[in-house]
Amino acid sequence: MKIQHLCSLILTIQATTAAATSYYVNDASTSGDMFCSAPGALANSGTSSNAPKPSLGDILSAYALAPGDTVFIRGPYGKGYPMKEAEGRNMVIIAGGCGVASVKGVFDYVGKNRDKYNEIYAFVGYRNSKEVIFEDFVDEWKESMSLFVSLDTLKEGTCYDATEGFVTDLVKITELPRGDTVAMLCGPPIMMKLSGRALIEKGMPEDKVYVSEERLMYCATGTCCHCMIGSTFTCKDGPVFRWDELKEHTS
Repeated sequence: MKIQHLCSLILTIQATTAAATSYYVNDASTSGDMFCSAPGALANSGTSSNAPKPSLGDILSAYALAPGDTVFIRGPYGKGYPMKEAEGRNMVIIAGGCGVASVKGVFDYVGKNRDKYNEIYAFVGYRNSKEVIFEDFVDEWKESMSLFVSLDTLKEGTCYDATEGFVTDLVKITELPRGDTVAMLCGPPIMMKLSGRALIEKGMPEDKVYVSEERLMYCATGTCCHCMIGSTFTCKDGPVFRWDELKEHTS
């Protein structure tokens, strides 16, 4: 199983005039679908939930949408963290700020499937104690992994179990699991860059380091091209990429 970055989108053209038409877009799966009861296919009409098109572009090519029309989309498309590939291996998870929200699904999945993984080290960093999210889950996370928390600034009198400094520095000074290890990163670009470099300097192969670039997504369907990194789409080819897939564009 892969932890997917999925949501359901509804695009509605404003200023209703005549009777509106609904259109449907879906990928090749119906797992977890809210709108569609069948996979998307080019041969489908795209005008009913049991005959969706495979992409928004196919809808726009086949129909002239009018004000008031609605497009139901299952997306964004793409790939998530490689939870299946990480089975039987050690895992290092590094997240900063709101990036912790993106890896919470990883934490939850690991907690329910702890026997599938070896050693797990998780690093989460925040600016200060007021910006900590999911604080109520910290004790639960500690039961299934070695958890390290950092605060950029730890003010005097703050009652919080954390290391003062950047999460990237915490990664550098921590002895990580030895052997076959997979790393998953999410957070500000500079945090992921420095953390990724620290892992590689510690001997981790570039194709075992995964970063999430979901911050770049706008339309989430591969239409606006805002999320392109080189020739790849963050929404359709990502948002999770291996380090070696992006290093020429992010170094």
